[in-house]
Amino acid sequence: MTLKLPSQSSHDSAYQKVLCCARAALDKQAYEVKVFHLTAPTHFMDYLMICSATSNRHAQSISDFTEMQLKLAGYSLSSKEGYSEGRWILLNFEDVIMHIFLDPIRKYYDLESLWKQAPEIPISTESLTH
Repeated sequence: MTLKLPSQSSHDSAYQKVLCCARAALDKQAYEVKVFHLTAPTHFMDYLMICSATSNRHAQSISDFTEMQLKLAGYSLSSKEGYSEGRWILLNFEDVIMHIFLDPIRKYYDLESLWKQAPEIPISTESLTH
């Protein structure tokens, strides 16, 4: 079973990227994974993904694995921020932006509330296939 979005083609590059990001994060035991489909509010990304890690090393591990998985799938990373500290890592895959947070930082910045108008895409280990 695969995750399906309303009116999204299974060949949509951004859709495939966000699925790959979610799969990689969940494979590395990220938790509280949230994906937002941004339609009208922004022109610089199609999907925003947010997840949490238990430690700096865990966040770096999620980042490394996600970057590797997307590279294997043929996607390139445009930029990466916050990796050395590992408290808030931002991975920019152009039309997909991924944030990996430690809980106190995630709660403080509360990105979910900034994008609360965007539809949230349900993500779970059961909804993603390998």
